[in-house]
Amino acid sequence: ARAPHDLAQEQAPRDLPEDPAPEARDATDHEHDVARLDATYGQPPRKIHPVLHALGGVAAVALTALLGVQTAYLYRTEIARELPGLRPPLTEACARAGCTIPYPQDAERIAIEASDLQAEPGKPGRYLLHATLNNRAEYPQRWPHLELTLTDAGDNPMSRRVLAPAEWMNPAETAEAFPPRNAIELRLPFEVPGLAPTGYRIYAFYP
Repeated sequence: ARAPHDLAQEQAPRDLPEDPAPEARDATDHEHDVARLDATYGQPPRKIHPVLHALGGVAAVALTALLGVQTAYLYRTEIARELPGLRPPLTEACARAGCTIPYPQDAERIAIEASDLQAEPGKPGRYLLHATLNNRAEYPQRWPHLELTLTDAGDNPMSRRVLAPAEWMNPAETAEAFPPRNAIELRLPFEVPGLAPTGYRIYAFYP
């Protein structure tokens, strides 16, 4: 038989682990909640340092400005055509950058509204061409080239000549471009020895 004190020791309740303190339980539960939210929705964005935030804003503004400059350069002709008032500042800015702003070349808006070919009296082979050239566009255009074709009685070409603006324009004309909604008169004397044309064709074009 066991001694009484041994039986008493066996019947004594064993020590149970102590419950964690309330603060520890709250911290553990919070960590579990955060982990679960992160797994479901991803981690929340980290706060950006104010200096980095400011640098990012400056970089965004610089990139936007650069994009605007590139766009203005690529479409400078179209911008100057649609907004003629912007041509002077655009031309000045482009000159500093080493580029130019060409004038539009819309031949369909250039019309020869009237023309007449006359032989000069007493001067065989010498003729005089009168024509009215009209820029029907709402914007200035580059001065066009003219092609003059002399024809025989069967409307067959006898002679063809291409005239650059400097060859047909009046020397008194000083405009850099053909003004919008404007008509000009041209008078062009020329000589074709040995030919007796009975007709002609003339049209404006851009090479």
